[in-house]
Amino acid sequence: MSALPVDDSPLDDVWAALAHVEHDPALAGFRAELLDGVIFLSPPPVPDHERIITRLATEIVRHDAKGEFTFWAGGSGLLTESGSGVRPDLIITDTDAFSGARGEYNPVAGEPIHLVVEVTSTSTRDQDYRRKRQIYAEAGIPYYLIVDRQQRVCLLHRLPDDGSRAHGEPVARVPFGKPLPLPEPLSFDVDTSTFG
Repeated sequence: MSALPVDDSPLDDVWAALAHVEHDPALAGFRAELLDGVIFLSPPPVPDHERIITRLATEIVRHDAKGEFTFWAGGSGLLTESGSGVRPDLIITDTDAFSGARGEYNPVAGEPIHLVVEVTSTSTRDQDYRRKRQIYAEAGIPYYLIVDRQQRVCLLHRLPDDGSRAHGEPVARVPFGKPLPLPEPLSFDVDTSTFG
């Protein structure tokens, strides 16, 4: 992962810089995110990373008989109130979420986001565990799932019932190969035996 510091430019200039980086042909396939005023570039994911995302998305579709949920994989950006622009590996929402959204990064506030997922890579692992966990909690996203390919474990974090915005210790820690129970409203177990 590479980082490009952004000075105290107006927010519009920061987003213009991010858009420029994302559309630079020399960086095709890289994912750009804005975390705390710094643009981070992540290299294109490896096939094992993408297989896990595909398997998670397939599980959601398989268990969503009523068609209540929508998921976005990889490309959809979230704009948080703190000004971060993140692109989770997977976002699970109600079907009508972001219905009118037209931007590459859409505000999180007021949207029914149930879960965001990050699958670790050696270049992004530290961000996934630290800063992104904090960003997703501050945005009020109730559940954050880290699928750690290096440790072969799934860690499900949850916002506490007291209204605070911090994902504490995981509420579920499931090694690859064991079923991962997802909370309401999803309410199904994910088969992690195919994660690697």
